[in-house]
Amino acid sequence: VPERYPDMQEKAALAIDAALAPISEASEL
Repeated sequence: VPERYPDMQEKAALAIDAALAPISEASEL
């Protein structure tokens, strides 16, 4: 990702974390 778009990169990372959080929680149960 170009350095011009740090916000987009950060938002994408947060979206991925949010999407993976319930999956990782479910796998721990």
